[in-house]
Amino acid sequence: NLVGIQKMKTDVGRFTDESRQPNNYWLATSVLMEIGHFAKMAWQNKDEELYQNYLRILKDMLKWSESGKYEMKNRVISGPEEFKKRILSDLEL
Repeated sequence: NLVGIQKMKTDVGRFTDESRQPNNYWLATSVLMEIGHFAKMAWQNKDEELYQNYLRILKDMLKWSESGKYEMKNRVISGPEEFKKRILSDLEL
């Protein structure tokens, strides 16, 4: 609720070239964890098509975020070691 607030600190960015594409943006660890969880469930249920769909989503998100790649490698992936190796390999991390 902003009622009565006169000033607000903000960070503003702008595109630096004509591509107008995001570059190296921050991804919430919790979002990556949720998608990673559902990818793990698909993998555990041997639903390769669903697993690949989650993988495509993660790859698309991670291609724009160095911090997201770090989070995936170091904090997000949990579960069986076989799954960790598979998804990190599939994500080319």
